[in-house]
Amino acid sequence: MKKLLKASLIILFISTVSSFVLSPIHSKENIADVESKMRLFSDIFVLVTENYVEEVDLDALMKGAYHGMLAELDAYSTFLEPEASELLKSDAEGEFGGLGIRITSEDKLITVVTPLPDTPAFRMGILPGDKIVKIEDESAVGLSLNEAVQKLRGPKGTEVTIGISREGEDDLIEFTITRDIIVPQKVFSDMLEGKIGYLRMVEFSDDAPSALEKELTNLKEEGAEGIILDLRNNPGGLLNSAVSTANFFLPKGSLIVYTEGRRLDQNRKYYGRKETWDPEIPLVILVNRGSASSSEIVAEALKDHKKGIILGETTFG
Repeated sequence: MKKLLKASLIILFISTVSSFVLSPIHSKENIADVESKMRLFSDIFVLVTENYVEEVDLDALMKGAYHGMLAELDAYSTFLEPEASELLKSDAEGEFGGLGIRITSEDKLITVVTPLPDTPAFRMGILPGDKIVKIEDESAVGLSLNEAVQKLRGPKGTEVTIGISREGEDDLIEFTITRDIIVPQKVFSDMLEGKIGYLRMVEFSDDAPSALEKELTNLKEEGAEGIILDLRNNPGGLLNSAVSTANFFLPKGSLIVYTEGRRLDQNRKYYGRKETWDPEIPLVILVNRGSASSSEIVAEALKDHKKGIILGETTFG
C-alpha cells in the first residue's frame, strides 16, 4: 500500500520577522534568485508605504502579503494569527463555541464538510456539501477559512444568520442558528442484533483513540462477532489519531500512511504497532461524502490490508 498524505502548511503569526533563513536544499543560484525577489518585495513595500495616497497600516500590509503568498499554494495552506491559532487548538482539543460544522474551502467557496451530530447546525438541517455564500448579510465568497471561522464562532447563546447554496436548490437557503458550546462525543457504540458491534467515530481528535479502545473492549466483553465502524460525516482531524485508530485493526508492521516532503526529514512512514481486535472477526467501514481526511486514511488502510469492506458513498476527497 502506498498513500501520500499532502500535508497542509500552517504558518503561525510571529509579530516581528528579524531574519530570512534559507534551508540547505537551496543551491547558490536559488539563493541569489530568492535574495533578488526579496529585494523586489522590499522595494514594493517601501514604495507603497511612502507614496500611497493615504497612510497605510504596516501590520495589515504585511499580513496581506503573508495571506497572498500562501493562497498561491492551495486551498488548505493558510496563515494563522494568534486568535485563529487558538481556535484551531480548541478544535483539536475538542471543545469550542460555534455552530457545530466542519468546513473547507473549494473554489473560493466555504464548503461544509459535515455537521457534527447533535449540534445546532445538525439540528437545523445543514448538510455536507452546502456552500456558505453569506454570513450576516455579507458575502462569504472569497473568505479564507480563518476569516470564515472567526465570523461563525461566537459566545454561547448568540445568533448568526448564514446563506446556503445547496445542490439541487435554485434559491438561497437562509438559516439563523444559535451558537452553543460544541463538545462532540468522540466515539460511541452499541450492540446490534446478531451480535454485531456498532462503533461511530465523530472525529479524530487527540483523545478519540483512547475512547475507541474503551468501546472496543466493551464490545469484546459483550461477545461481538462482527464490527461496523461508522465514519460517515467524520471530517477527519489529527493524523496521529488516524494512525492510532487504524493501529487497532492492523497487524504489527503494516504500513498505514506515509508523508513526503521536499526534504528527507519531512518523509515519514507510519506502521501498525499492535493489533487489539481479533482479525477473524469481520469488519465493515461505512463512509459518505462527509468522510474526509483522517477518515479516508483509516478506511483506505483497512481496505488495502484486506481488513475490512468499505460501504457507502464516494468520500469527500
